[in-house]
Amino acid sequence: LHPSNLSLGYEVIATIPSFWATVFQNHAELSELLGERDIEALNYLDDIEVQPVGNMGFSVIFKFKENPFFSNANLSKTFHLKLDPSITDEFI
Repeated sequence: LHPSNLSLGYEVIATIPSFWATVFQNHAELSELLGERDIEALNYLDDIEVQPVGNMGFSVIFKFKENPFFSNANLSKTFHLKLDPSITDEFI
Protein backbone atom coordinates (compact mmCIF):
# COMPACT_ATOMS: atom_id res chain seq x y z
CA LEU A 1 0.00 0.00 0.00
CA HIS A 2 1.11 3.50 -0.76
CA PRO A 3 1.63 5.66 2.37
CA SER A 4 -0.93 8.23 1.16
CA ASN A 5 -3.55 5.45 1.00
CA LEU A 6 -2.74 4.43 4.57
CA SER A 7 -3.16 8.00 5.72
CA LEU A 8 -6.57 8.20 4.09
CA GLY A 9 -7.52 4.91 5.74
CA TYR A 10 -6.59 6.27 9.17
CA GLU A 11 -8.67 9.37 8.55
CA VAL A 12 -11.69 7.26 7.62
CA ILE A 13 -11.26 4.98 10.65
CA ALA A 14 -11.17 8.03 12.93
CA THR A 15 -14.69 8.98 11.78
CA ILE A 16 -16.24 5.59 12.61
CA PRO A 17 -17.65 5.47 16.16
CA SER A 18 -16.28 2.57 18.27
CA PHE A 19 -14.30 1.26 15.30
CA TRP A 20 -11.71 -0.65 17.33
CA ALA A 21 -14.26 -2.05 19.78
CA THR A 22 -16.19 -3.41 16.81
CA VAL A 23 -13.03 -4.90 15.26
CA PHE A 24 -12.14 -6.73 18.47
CA GLN A 25 -15.71 -7.95 19.01
CA ASN A 26 -15.88 -9.32 15.46
CA HIS A 27 -12.55 -11.13 15.58
CA ALA A 28 -13.23 -14.87 15.96
CA GLU A 29 -10.54 -15.51 18.60
CA LEU A 30 -10.30 -12.16 20.38
CA SER A 31 -14.04 -11.83 20.90
CA GLU A 32 -14.01 -14.94 23.11
CA LEU A 33 -11.55 -13.24 25.48
CA LEU A 34 -13.54 -10.02 25.93
CA GLY A 35 -15.81 -9.31 28.85
CA GLU A 36 -18.40 -6.55 29.07
CA ARG A 37 -15.99 -4.16 30.83
CA ASP A 38 -13.32 -4.80 28.18
CA ILE A 39 -15.76 -3.83 25.45
CA GLU A 40 -16.74 -0.69 27.37
CA ALA A 41 -13.05 0.30 27.66
CA LEU A 42 -12.40 -0.49 23.98
CA ASN A 43 -15.02 2.10 23.05
CA TYR A 44 -12.39 4.69 24.10
CA LEU A 45 -9.63 3.19 21.93
CA ASP A 46 -8.61 5.77 19.34
CA ASP A 47 -5.73 4.10 17.54
CA ILE A 48 -3.35 1.15 17.55
CA GLU A 49 0.27 1.68 16.55
CA VAL A 50 3.01 -0.89 15.99
CA GLN A 51 6.65 0.17 16.32
CA PRO A 52 9.73 -1.95 15.63
CA VAL A 53 12.02 -2.66 18.59
CA GLY A 54 15.56 -3.71 17.77
CA ASN A 55 16.12 -6.36 15.12
CA MET A 56 13.55 -8.90 16.24
CA GLY A 57 10.88 -7.15 18.27
CA PHE A 58 7.95 -4.79 18.20
CA SER A 59 5.72 -2.79 20.51
CA VAL A 60 1.97 -2.51 20.16
CA ILE A 61 0.68 0.82 21.50
CA PHE A 62 -3.01 1.23 22.25
CA LYS A 63 -3.97 4.93 22.27
CA PHE A 64 -7.05 5.82 24.28
CA LYS A 65 -9.21 8.89 24.67
CA GLU A 66 -9.80 10.11 28.21
CA ASN A 67 -11.85 7.44 29.92
CA PRO A 68 -13.09 6.23 33.33
CA PHE A 69 -11.14 2.94 33.18
CA PHE A 70 -7.49 4.04 33.50
CA SER A 71 -5.47 7.24 33.64
CA ASN A 72 -2.79 6.43 31.03
CA ALA A 73 -3.54 7.62 27.51
CA ASN A 74 -1.32 4.90 26.04
CA LEU A 75 -1.01 1.24 27.00
CA SER A 76 1.69 -0.82 25.35
CA LYS A 77 3.08 -4.33 25.15
CA THR A 78 6.52 -5.14 23.75
CA PHE A 79 7.42 -8.47 22.18
CA HIS A 80 10.91 -9.78 21.46
CA LEU A 81 11.36 -12.71 19.09
CA LYS A 82 13.94 -15.23 20.30
CA LEU A 83 15.24 -17.68 17.72
CA ASP A 84 16.57 -20.26 20.13
CA PRO A 85 15.44 -23.88 19.74
CA SER A 86 15.58 -24.41 23.49
CA ILE A 87 12.88 -21.77 24.07
CA THR A 88 9.41 -23.24 23.54
CA ASP A 89 7.66 -19.86 23.22
CA GLU A 90 9.01 -17.71 20.37
CA PHE A 91 7.69 -14.48 21.89
CA ILE A 92 8.88 -13.40 25.30
